[in-house]
Amino acid sequence: DRGIASNEIQEDNNLMVYPNPFNNQFMVKYELESATAALKVFNMYGKLVSNQVITKSNTLIDLSQEANGIYFVQITDGATRVTKKMVKQ
Repeated sequence: DRGIASNEIQEDNNLMVYPNPFNNQFMVKYELESATAALKVFNMYGKLVSNQVITKSNTLIDLSQEANGIYFVQITDGATRVTKKMVKQ
């Protein structure tokens, strides 16, 4: 029994990631402060599984090739760094 799944949108420092939990893909919505920002996704062991530079506010992340579990989405925008926890199920 995994309990009740929460599909609420997490919001912090102009960052939203949804749905959470996700199956294969999730959307990252971020209002950039600079022209570009670094978007990285790490698995629960700290391994980098996705790394890209974003220039627009909406980015679709595909982790269909990755195992189910906990992931951390990290955006670095100038001096600002925001991290969100995501669950793939």
